[in-house]
Amino acid sequence: FVLTNQSMAIAIPGNAGLAQPWLVQPRPKLKPLLSRRVLAPPVLGLATVTVVTRVVTRRSRARRSFRAGSCHFVGLRSSLRPMVELERIVAVAAGDDLGNADLIETSLALSAGLGLNSVPTVATLAFAIFCHESGHFVCARSVDLPAAEFAIGFGPELFTTAEPSPRNSMEESCEFTDAQSDLMRLERFSDGEVQVFVNDKEIYRGLPSFEQSSSTLECGNSGSCQVPEESVAKVETLLLAATETIAAAVAEPKETIFSLRALPIGGYVRFDERKVVKLENGAMATQLDAMSTLAQLWVYSGGVLTNMVVAFATLFAGALTSGVPESKPLSGIRVTSVGEDGFMQTGLRTKDVLLQIGDLDLHAPGQSTSATVDFIRKLPAGENVKVLLERAGQEMQLEFIPLSDARGYQRLGVQIVANAEKELVKAKDALDAAGVAANKISFLLQEQVTALKGLLNASGGTGGGEVVGPLGMIEQGSNMADSEGLIGLAMFFVTVNLNLALINVLPVPALDGGKITFAVVGKVLGKPVDEKTKESVETVFVFLVLIGIAGLTLKDFAKLVQP
Repeated sequence: FVLTNQSMAIAIPGNAGLAQPWLVQPRPKLKPLLSRRVLAPPVLGLATVTVVTRVVTRRSRARRSFRAGSCHFVGLRSSLRPMVELERIVAVAAGDDLGNADLIETSLALSAGLGLNSVPTVATLAFAIFCHESGHFVCARSVDLPAAEFAIGFGPELFTTAEPSPRNSMEESCEFTDAQSDLMRLERFSDGEVQVFVNDKEIYRGLPSFEQSSSTLECGNSGSCQVPEESVAKVETLLLAATETIAAAVAEPKETIFSLRALPIGGYVRFDERKVVKLENGAMATQLDAMSTLAQLWVYSGGVLTNMVVAFATLFAGALTSGVPESKPLSGIRVTSVGEDGFMQTGLRTKDVLLQIGDLDLHAPGQSTSATVDFIRKLPAGENVKVLLERAGQEMQLEFIPLSDARGYQRLGVQIVANAEKELVKAKDALDAAGVAANKISFLLQEQVTALKGLLNASGGTGGGEVVGPLGMIEQGSNMADSEGLIGLAMFFVTVNLNLALINVLPVPALDGGKITFAVVGKVLGKPVDEKTKESVETVFVFLVLIGIAGLTLKDFAKLVQP
């Protein structure tokens, strides 16, 4: 058996036209990392940790309110295609790591969740994911690309339209010794796949090609060998049967499988990953990869476009009916919550409005929370500081020594936000409603971009964002719903849709933007990006995301269970 030095490029040029559906589809030994098979174990693990910790927390802190949230990561969103559409959520809030946070009302998001108590919030997240996946699905159908499966959730199936598929089994095999005295064995399976073994070691899966004139068996990038004359007929018969099986499967119209799964932490649209299209250059490709670059971009961007349209439509309808909430800046910085140590040390209370801290005057409306936090951090350690505040409509002054952390930063032990009041803006007509919706989307996206920049800021300055994991995401949505009712839930829905759109346009491998980047680069270079390289890069980013998810989840639990 002779090894070749060819590259593993199986992807096709973006401008390659569709040819006749043909046989073939070497199945890579390393499946796309973002497939359900690979992601299911870590996702189930996170779900288990969530449930176990919740039970333990309830038993040890019977009087403490504990809200478990979703396996979503707000602030980053990941959806992967064509094999799998994967959505997660990571919440990002502007603030600092001392607990003083200016929670951006839209916190960046990735997608879906496991909310155990916050059913409306979880349902809202799931519907946003449904909108995103529906965008990919509709765009794919518009270019005659069928979807193999449309799923909401991961894990065990609760409902599916799929009929049980027959078990794939070996149906035929043949053996021979080639010119290099290697023992070759070909095994044909019921799905048409052929596995090739050299000295009992598997070296190829797919559909080899056979050159009759030279009796050469070509196994793609794995190499080739000479078939002895006495074995030619058996090899040809085996390959012909495999070809007919695959051709029949391609010709048979397939309906999309719709499924609902147990863990509402995401969703996906899966396309057929078999390489059944033979291109003009002889390479084999999936139906999606064989499409033009423009068609691929249309399919990949479908989720982002749908999220933007849905967000605009929601705000447009809100502006014509109940009104769209807007924040009107007020004087000072408002205290939203007080820790036990902060209360004992400073005497501050929830809803206090800080008007001056030492030499920092906060009377003017629209104060910056990050600048306030930065000022507090740099206060002299161990020295009294005077704080002027407004409590229950009356001004008063406190004097105390701030708290210090292990790094020498000073803090008040409270959470703060810029003081503001909400007002509903109603539109006079449809044109006015469109303007209100556009302005609100612009504002929310600017806030999300600011939070994302803070997240990516490695300097650790006060402008950086605090990353909130699954539980923090559900907590934010639940708080908005509790404080503002249906309007708050609607704004949370808009937020998640914009988060999905923003994160997925980033040119990050494994996200929609990464898929688009690979397609455009292939078009510019005149040849596709090497599939093996693409898989390797996406694999690294997927594991980084999974590690980040686990870390954020543990951090959220630590915050929830601390006294």
